[in-house]
Amino acid sequence: VFCAHRHSARNTAQAPPRCCRSYRRSRMRLLLLAVAAAGLAGTTAKAPQSAAAEWFNWNTLQHCEPWTFSRPTTEAQVADLVRAASAAGHRIKTVGAGHSFSGITLTDGLMLQLDALDAPLSVTPLDPSAPWTPGSPSKPASGSAAVEVQAGMRVHVLNSFLASKGLALENTGAIALQSVAGATSTSTHGTGRNLGSMATSILGLRLVLANGTVLDASASLNPGVFRVARVGLGALGVIVRVTVRAVPLFKLRRTATPYSLKELLPWVWPQAFNRWERMQWYFTPRTDSATLLLREAVPFDTPIVDCWNGSAKLAWRDPFAAKVADWHPNANASDVQVVSGPEGPTPVVTQASRRRGVTQAGGAEPVPTGPSVECVDLSYRALAHQTDDYDLYEEMEVFVDANASQALMEEFIAFQNSTPLPPQPAGSQPWAKYALFTGMRYVAKDDIALSMMNGRDTGVISFITLGNHTHPADPSTFAHFAEQLERLGNADGGRWHWGKMNWATAADTARVYPASSVSQFLELRAQLDPSGAFLDDYLVQRLPNTGSVAR
Repeated sequence: VFCAHRHSARNTAQAPPRCCRSYRRSRMRLLLLAVAAAGLAGTTAKAPQSAAAEWFNWNTLQHCEPWTFSRPTTEAQVADLVRAASAAGHRIKTVGAGHSFSGITLTDGLMLQLDALDAPLSVTPLDPSAPWTPGSPSKPASGSAAVEVQAGMRVHVLNSFLASKGLALENTGAIALQSVAGATSTSTHGTGRNLGSMATSILGLRLVLANGTVLDASASLNPGVFRVARVGLGALGVIVRVTVRAVPLFKLRRTATPYSLKELLPWVWPQAFNRWERMQWYFTPRTDSATLLLREAVPFDTPIVDCWNGSAKLAWRDPFAAKVADWHPNANASDVQVVSGPEGPTPVVTQASRRRGVTQAGGAEPVPTGPSVECVDLSYRALAHQTDDYDLYEEMEVFVDANASQALMEEFIAFQNSTPLPPQPAGSQPWAKYALFTGMRYVAKDDIALSMMNGRDTGVISFITLGNHTHPADPSTFAHFAEQLERLGNADGGRWHWGKMNWATAADTARVYPASSVSQFLELRAQLDPSGAFLDDYLVQRLPNTGSVAR
């Protein structure tokens, strides 16, 4: 039985078989080597599909071989499978779309996929004293509602279901392919100065514990469990139901405006931050090309200008697809370094302006370097990309106090501009030629124990290496930049996205999270799962004092 992530081998591992890449949302090959052990099949409804499996995450860089991979079709089957696996001494992990970049879902034990548990269960008005009327995609509901769904439902399916009732999530991340439980359990977020992560929209959840019992939690029922389990990291049990707060459906205008990075940088904090609620910005490292991305509420009768453009690609220009010459028409040949890859050279500008230190407030508002690209659509279509995983990429994020985020970004830019690019690895591995991306988003603080936003309004720096449709970029290139961003963030108490690449340790968790929050999480974990059935190597490495109970 094998579990690994290919970063740890620094590119010495061979590529997974090509068939592992054939279906993007799961990236999995079921070998069907053996039927699950007797007694693991559920006893109610249709028996779950169970088999030995070789599993890859969506970008193929995380890999494991679970003892058994099972797709239960009922909550009772989940309980039966968990109870039997736990009693037999096996670890247990749940996987949704496999869209985590970290090893948080890897296991050598029982891997559950809850895709069959994807039904909406109830819609309940939040204000029972007021008349409530459901809406439709063309008419908002008359008020907010609590919406309960099975936890295997994908976020994009939830978005569509909510819209059919005239409802919407207040905020989402840019990706909507994850399962609802997977996205919330790792505190997936969007951007918004006063908007929290997706986990803050949870009103209730149902857990299947290691002994097969079911536990419901909300602010009024098992509130101690509720406060922690909204970001449970898969360490507390299997979430089978989630109740979210949905608001009346609304529309947003999304505007992407190109700027010079050196002119945008002194102005974006705090001027742009204070001006717009839903603001983020990003740039292409080692160039002067930056984009300010805004999403602003508009009256619901504003005509739709399709943000998905009726096609598989996004409506605005893909920043990865343009050539350097498009961004720098006056670039000199000496300013461009060719990065050779198996599929040909990729030009990247290496003479971008170097900046260090804290940006002075009061910078003049920059002049755009080109026309803005706008669309108007239902909120979930303006917030989430339709096909953001069209190309394979690797990502990590560092979360710091919002007031420290600009200085950290400047330090990272200085590193990006000054460091030599790592050489392409030798050998037959077909890594794609790559593009680099760095961006900043902002998220409001919350009180969830191991949420990255616990206790502080947060700036989030994201770094990505983008490959192509069939191959990711060389992981050593990603690690060269991402490890340095993590090191720089350590000075500011930087936290990591639990579902994205990181090199954190248990000592880091104890250092960057409030001691009371860490204790709260660990005590609840020990109470709900005393034998460590839901721990894996990734969590043991990052959760203090869990090694002694890990299986």
